[in-house]
Amino acid sequence: MSFVQEVDQVEQLRSRIADLEAQLLEKEQQLIQERENGSRKFKALTDNLPIVLYTLDTEGTVTMSEGKGLAAIGSKPGQSVGKNIFEMYKDFPDTGNYIRRALSGEDVQAPMQLGSVHMQTWYSPLRDEKGTITGMLGLAIDISEFKQAEKQMLESRNLLQTVMDAIPVRVFWKDINSKYLGCNRLFAQDAKINSLQDLIGKSDYDFYPEDADAFRADDLKVIESGVSRLNFEEKQTTPDGKTMWLRTSKIPLRNVAGEIIGVLGTFDDITESKQTEIQMQESRNLLQTVLDAIPVRVFWKDKDSVYLGCNQLFAQDAQIKSSSELIGKSDYELFPKDAEAYRADDNKVIASGQSQLNFEEPQITPDGSTMWLRTSKIPLRNVAGEVVGILGTYDDITERKQAEIELGESKNRLELAFQVADLASWDWNMVTNYTIYDAGFNRMLGYEPGTLGNDLSGFQNNLHPDDIERTFKAVADYTEGRAPKYETEFRMKHKDGSWRWVAATGQVVDRQADGKARRMIGVNQDITERKQADMNIKAAKDRLELALDIAQLGQWDANLITNKTLFDDRYEKMLGFLPGELAGENPTRVSNIHPDDMTQMFEKVMNYATGKSSEYEAEFRTETRDGGWKWIYAKAQIIERLPDGTPLRLAGVNQDITERKQADQERETLLANEREARREAQEALRMKDLFLATMSHELRTPLNAMIGFQHLMLFSQQLDADNSHMAERSIANSQRLLNLINNILDISRIATGGLKIVPVNMSPRSLANGIGIDLNIQAKEKGLSLMVEVADDVPDEVLHDEERMGQIMLNLVGNALKFTEAGGTITLRVNSAAERLIIEVQDTGIGIPASQKHVIFDDFVQLDNSSTRKHQGAGLGLAIVKRLALLMQGSITVESEIGQGSTFVVTLPLNLKPEMYQ
Repeated sequence: MSFVQEVDQVEQLRSRIADLEAQLLEKEQQLIQERENGSRKFKALTDNLPIVLYTLDTEGTVTMSEGKGLAAIGSKPGQSVGKNIFEMYKDFPDTGNYIRRALSGEDVQAPMQLGSVHMQTWYSPLRDEKGTITGMLGLAIDISEFKQAEKQMLESRNLLQTVMDAIPVRVFWKDINSKYLGCNRLFAQDAKINSLQDLIGKSDYDFYPEDADAFRADDLKVIESGVSRLNFEEKQTTPDGKTMWLRTSKIPLRNVAGEIIGVLGTFDDITESKQTEIQMQESRNLLQTVLDAIPVRVFWKDKDSVYLGCNQLFAQDAQIKSSSELIGKSDYELFPKDAEAYRADDNKVIASGQSQLNFEEPQITPDGSTMWLRTSKIPLRNVAGEVVGILGTYDDITERKQAEIELGESKNRLELAFQVADLASWDWNMVTNYTIYDAGFNRMLGYEPGTLGNDLSGFQNNLHPDDIERTFKAVADYTEGRAPKYETEFRMKHKDGSWRWVAATGQVVDRQADGKARRMIGVNQDITERKQADMNIKAAKDRLELALDIAQLGQWDANLITNKTLFDDRYEKMLGFLPGELAGENPTRVSNIHPDDMTQMFEKVMNYATGKSSEYEAEFRTETRDGGWKWIYAKAQIIERLPDGTPLRLAGVNQDITERKQADQERETLLANEREARREAQEALRMKDLFLATMSHELRTPLNAMIGFQHLMLFSQQLDADNSHMAERSIANSQRLLNLINNILDISRIATGGLKIVPVNMSPRSLANGIGIDLNIQAKEKGLSLMVEVADDVPDEVLHDEERMGQIMLNLVGNALKFTEAGGTITLRVNSAAERLIIEVQDTGIGIPASQKHVIFDDFVQLDNSSTRKHQGAGLGLAIVKRLALLMQGSITVESEIGQGSTFVVTLPLNLKPEMYQ
């Protein structure tokens, strides 16, 4: 080859290289343009949708933080960049664990709660070309609103942004022979393949052989019909043999010419009702296909509200075949009746740059019907951040809206009915014991709504202990089929501490597979007033019946016009008749009334019936069935009159007073006998007192003389030792006899009122000390210790009867000396408290049996009455002390224990009132 030819070839080669470079540059520009368009949409989505998108390096340092959802958790885009995620969420250990799992290569999805904000989060590892983990991609969506909505699907807010940010959805596409052409990474993980090369050209028989026939049938339906199948549920057996439930959508995959060349599918794992993160390719055609597969209407417009695109559901609502027919049109052409309102909403978002999320609005469809939409609109921005249009989503909530309206009306009617009837409702999960109490249930017990919580304990803790077993037995009998229904009554504790009677009814609305009750709903009604009324009526009836039985009262009800009378069984039994024998008799039973009583009884009836007397009461004798006579007390009242005022019905009671009449007669006889006996007793008492006064005088005079002569003989010192001892014994016996005579005289004078209390100024302290001195010699002779204790607070002078107070002290101390053995101790104490003088004598003597304490203050009582008793005396000392204490408005008590001693306590007024003893 010549040099020229070689040069030409080089030039041609350079020319081809230049052309290729130009083509590559043009292709690069196209790619840059597409990337910028994608970036603008990405920016629009992150700036306006309530999502959070962030990336981390392998150490957990935040490298990117974007999304409007940051505001919900108190943050801003980029604010967290450079911070360590583990430090930021140190109070949320579960979140840290999810992130560590993602950094270790695992895709994780999990709920997260930050305060009142609920987020659904996805964590996915980022890898370089070699597959090495370089960090983590995190996505969080604010699902607070959806957490509160019961039985509603999670709704996508602006699905376009969600898809571009890698929503965790498995994506795959196949040719018309159901051979795989590609998939996303999450699908590859489910299929247990390492790369797309392991998937391309293979079918479901290679990965899911047990479900392949069903999957192939679904594909053919979509491919042959050209109609999408959206959100249907199916089972899938994973390569490791596990079964998972999928929510799947399949739509026909078309080429540029619109020909069906395969099927595009998406599915997510709803086995645990969670969505997983997905990554989507940035292919415009694939993005549009995915948008068409989701159950949310999506559209976007320019600044003039002219449509730029939509998804398939939106196109169906607009009654157009494809989104290409929508481009360039406005709402005036698609929804003319609502166009002005839609245009106004668009302008608000475009002018303010602020999103309008989840607002509800009506729409008139092309066929003239009205549907309710829940709409979100966000500003669509270019790379420079300028608003170039809007992006909107909506879903059809017509059925829910209508249901809400109907439910609200029904709820209002039901609540009104419950309030009027004083009813409360409850909903009990019998497996978990989770219980819902309505406001009426709380109000019935005096609590604010929600106070009882959502647990069965809110009911159990307020149930009366006596009613718990019976109430739950009624539940068991009903739920286990032993009773046809659940109806019972029980008591519940009100907030104020009172008990309220409640009537409960309920019905099982759900059962488990084995037939056991799962859920029960019922109503409670406060029946306290009714129950109280029933109990009052029953109590009144019982009291009446008891009173009639106790009082032996018979009831009757007489018609004064017909002379027909109804008698109860008590009155019939009272007269010896059998039940019903007196029915129809005249109420007065004239023919059976004693002739001596008939006139006065008949007169009383007539006076009451004609108004001459205000009441009817009578006592008469009536004949019994056996021919005897019984005294009857009758009391009656007119209970019904004719229109002209004439008495019609007379009702009353008859009481058998025969025994009372007999008792009255016997009492009169006894009273006459008693009067005669009292006269004779008084005469005998007078003679006794005269005898005692005479005898005591006649006996004391010689005794005093004898004691005087005996003292002279003893003090003359003319007697030897034996005679002196006999003289001392004679004096002691004479003194004992004199004391006995004095006591007998005092008892007699007290009994007849002849003993007078004479208050004088005296010193209790001096009196007690003097008695201690006088009796100390006698105590020492017996080998006893006698002590006198007078409290400092006892006044030096009081107004009292010194002689009688001294007599009380002498008798009590003398009694203690008598019954205390040698070596014992006797203490006389005088105290004062609360205007009372307290005299206490304590000894260590033989004690008093408990059975005898009530008789020791009686006259002539000795605990030892045997002929060989050790302790002498007439038994009058304590009787005199008690009577003297009572005369001075005082009292006496005793505490004693056998073998341990006794304590007598006399309580007297601190000062006597002279006017009481004049």
